[in-house]
Amino acid sequence: MFDAEHFFDGYKEDSQTSIQSRVSALKSTTYHNKLGSVYDKAIRVKKCAENFCADFGASEKMISETVVLSYNDLPSRTVNEFPSLQGKMSAHFAKLHNFQERTVEAISTFYHPRFHDDHLPQSPEGLCAAYAEKLDTVAGIFTLGKKPTGDKDPFGLRRASGGIVRILIEGEIDTSLSENITIALSNFETNLDQNQTRKLIMQFIFERFKSYLLEKNIDICIVKCIQKNSSDSIFDKFRQALALQEFLKLDDSNHIINGQKRIKNILKKNPFKENLHFNAELCSENAEKILSENFYETQRVGEVYLENKKYLEYLCTLTKLTQSIEQFFLEVMVFDKDEETTRNRISLLCRINEHLCILGDISELNG
Repeated sequence: MFDAEHFFDGYKEDSQTSIQSRVSALKSTTYHNKLGSVYDKAIRVKKCAENFCADFGASEKMISETVVLSYNDLPSRTVNEFPSLQGKMSAHFAKLHNFQERTVEAISTFYHPRFHDDHLPQSPEGLCAAYAEKLDTVAGIFTLGKKPTGDKDPFGLRRASGGIVRILIEGEIDTSLSENITIALSNFETNLDQNQTRKLIMQFIFERFKSYLLEKNIDICIVKCIQKNSSDSIFDKFRQALALQEFLKLDDSNHIINGQKRIKNILKKNPFKENLHFNAELCSENAEKILSENFYETQRVGEVYLENKKYLEYLCTLTKLTQSIEQFFLEVMVFDKDEETTRNRISLLCRINEHLCILGDISELNG
């Protein structure tokens, strides 16, 4: 009875308090003694979200409202006395003051996902705001040099990073994580090297990504394969992983993987350290001419698929090289007595190997 009376007394007072006065009160509410007030955090998250909104397809105006209003319940009596209502009351106050339903919905899921299987925000604005909030949290604590160690994670950075991964993958957001981290870090003053801090945050979040893939039954060899390719979009890498998983089910995948292993072993013996330039006119053996022609056609088609991020289709084109690679190794001596010929053949194999391994070193796959 006492709790109920307390709640309604606090709620009555809060419902009569203007949104703006509570926003102002955030300036005197400490977030972290080295990272400023909750108001400072709200402004940082707002800046990030406004930068990210295009990738999320979110309204910039709605994003700005969502972020600032999402912290609006922290100075309220209701949340002070009933902390479990944090987030819910911000949405309620926004609805009470006649903000758009879409803004209210985004505010209601600002802290989502809050735990492992929690549902995600459903709107672009909700996803963008939640992503920016979590990225600011991770970036801020890393600028203090307080990366989680062992089982200790007092600021919940592993949970926040897991949320970042889920938002990007399940929200299907194709964005540069590296660029987003740089934007988040730019809001902090720190004596640490920003580039090094960015790399540490990337590694930390990608560890959560690795765990996510394994939970989704993606083979560990695929996880290792994609982790070093050039993409820094978690959603993009997830699509690559799914494509590789399907590719390994094909009978022909094993043959091209073995072909790439043979190429890789030859290239380990490459005596030339400088960049080599392939010249098709120097091909003297029929098998190397056929391989060269097949490779250029495969590369041409494959690059179109890659440009459109059709990764399984790209992988399937690689199998068309299997026969000509086998014929090449059967009929051609790579290390010829003529140095120019050797250079040219090594150059051809280098180019083929590079194209085969755009998504990662496929020799590591269990084909």
